[in-house]
Amino acid sequence: MALEKIDDIYQRAAARKGGAANLNILLGPGNEDRLLAAIPDDRFLAEFSKKVFQSGFVWHP
Repeated sequence: MALEKIDDIYQRAAARKGGAANLNILLGPGNEDRLLAAIPDDRFLAEFSKKVFQSGFVWHP
């Protein structure tokens, strides 16, 4: 299975949300993108896993 290109995903999302301008409003400003790059991959995996299994479980910090 080939990965879908980000441009194709963006175009599909824009079509669903009424155009690129509406999608960009929903996405908000991207001024924090550089901060995301500094987060290690294991933290993303941990949060994704937490969200997947969160229903039915109690998560306490």
